[in-house]
Amino acid sequence: MVRDRRRPLLPQDAQTGFFRYRVSHLASLAIRNWPWKGKNSISPWIQTAILFAIYLLATSVYTWPLLRDLGTRLPSDPADPVFNTSILWWNATTVPFSPQWWNAPHYYPSASVAAFTENLVGLAPIATPAYWLRRNPVAAYNVAYFLTYALSALAVFLLVESLTKRRDAAFLAGFTYAFTPYRTTEIAHIQSLTAYWLPMALVGLHRYLQDRRGQWLVLFAVCWPLQALSNGYYMLYGGIVIGCWLIYFCTTRVTRRLGLDILGVW
Repeated sequence: MVRDRRRPLLPQDAQTGFFRYRVSHLASLAIRNWPWKGKNSISPWIQTAILFAIYLLATSVYTWPLLRDLGTRLPSDPADPVFNTSILWWNATTVPFSPQWWNAPHYYPSASVAAFTENLVGLAPIATPAYWLRRNPVAAYNVAYFLTYALSALAVFLLVESLTKRRDAAFLAGFTYAFTPYRTTEIAHIQSLTAYWLPMALVGLHRYLQDRRGQWLVLFAVCWPLQALSNGYYMLYGGIVIGCWLIYFCTTRVTRRLGLDILGVW
């Protein structure tokens, strides 16, 4: 049977409910067979790796047949995904923010066209190495797209765990965040799905308040600009979130100095 290539690669409409059921079933199995229930000697790093593997497995089910057609087909429609693929290719073949980079060929002969749209530089740590490995811009886009689900889940898991110290609750929070139905409406916009840098930035902020270690400020300093360079909307929304966070957590006598440190990094 020949697949109609005009149809989206990912499941939609009636099929979406079936895939959500499969992912939800996988989550329930993970909770019932939780590998770190009770007392054991499993390292927290190994536990997190197991959890990330579960998120990757759920993503492969939810986005199937994305992995099968990794280098030949794009998810959703032939509009924004194709354009975003060309942006990721341009980021991988030129130096971002160089004079040549600003004059991308998308709207030739117009100049400085990289300023006309999302630059997606925040996806470069994933998409650029993927392109260098296979020299296939479609595969690079799909790798970055695929990982938006698992990395979003992992980022929220780490955030909720840092707040609640409950790994089971954090696992469910990450699962809910990554596979919420709202994301299905944005499958054509990889920049909207790239929502994992901001939770990781918040992990850095909360951990810095908890133990005052400078490495968490470094995490925040890295993740925040990457989120801003992934999606301009999230730069605006994230700025509001971080501003409110500073007001809420860093206005007491004890935390005021820490808030100034964070502002200096921000």
